[in-house]
Amino acid sequence: MKPAFVAALLMVVAGGAVHAQAPVVPGPQASPKLVEEITEQDRRLFDLVFIRCDAAALAGMLADDFAFFHDKFGQIASSPQQFVTNVREGCEAQAKGVNVRARRELVPDSMAVYPMSNYGAIQTGSHRFYGVETGKPDQLRETGKFFHVWRQVDGQWKLSRVYSFDHQPAR
Repeated sequence: MKPAFVAALLMVVAGGAVHAQAPVVPGPQASPKLVEEITEQDRRLFDLVFIRCDAAALAGMLADDFAFFHDKFGQIASSPQQFVTNVREGCEAQAKGVNVRARRELVPDSMAVYPMSNYGAIQTGSHRFYGVETGKPDQLRETGKFFHVWRQVDGQWKLSRVYSFDHQPAR
């Protein structure tokens, strides 16, 4: 095609697009049912990772394209298998007394859920992490924020992406 023809075609298409714009409509809003479902997935996720150390059950929650990004460590998992291995190894180190056992607490009223049409949902929020030692009160160690992308696959929620950021030492 000749450059002048392509330029003219682009002007016609772009000009038509300007005049035929559809009205702006809001994105979908989270229903109470969706918020409840994602809240339950959040509770289950952190229970499996921090309390039960159940890597096998955790694997069933992860999407095939799972990836985890952390502000302090970079991309810590590029597949569900890698994340499950990381969790399993962390739990084994805790059992040997090498790593501090931890507990995660969702900051009340910090979670928000945003539906993603034909895909799933985005979940955002803030959380606190505590060190747990037998016979001692749990000690707040740090706070952080998160952004999770959940995908609905055959009626089941699967975690596709984790972005964990703004970690700050406890004060």
